[in-house]
Amino acid sequence: MVSTADSFFQANRISPSLLAAIAPDRARQLDLVTSAATGIAQFGPVKAVLWLHDLDLGRDLAPPNLHIRRFLKEFGFRDASLDDDAESLHALSVACQRMSEVAVHVSRDLGRNVSVRLCQHAAWLWQTCRGLLAPHRKASRVTVTRLLGFLDLESWPPETLANQVGDIEELENIETKLATFA
Repeated sequence: MVSTADSFFQANRISPSLLAAIAPDRARQLDLVTSAATGIAQFGPVKAVLWLHDLDLGRDLAPPNLHIRRFLKEFGFRDASLDDDAESLHALSVACQRMSEVAVHVSRDLGRNVSVRLCQHAAWLWQTCRGLLAPHRKASRVTVTRLLGFLDLESWPPETLANQVGDIEELENIETKLATFA
């Protein structure tokens, strides 16, 4: 195992030209995620996927974090690896595959192409809103459809809700609005 990100970058010759070369190739991006997850101490697959997202790569890769694994279970997938630790490489491959299936399903329903990354963001937002309502015992009422209804009622795009959830000063306000709606 390589112990630092710097030594990983040097050993794997990570450069803008390498990143540009792997941009159109999902398999090479997944190989880089796997290599970084196992080659950088305490990095793991979740951070490796999010790193690629920060580089505007890996749009068809999903981190196997708890939000994604719970969302997939709620969506009906029952893979045993969804119970694995987020640092499991097997959980990574299953999360990526299943979120790809979700993206195909959502794309078909919406009549436009939707990336795995966009589905990942939607799953995070949904799970976060459910978490906000747990103290009110209303979390189970927040379905994807009801969350979309809430956005319509407020005339908000999803980005506005994400920004409000991410703003500590707005958190209590959004929690109250969601609890009233649910």
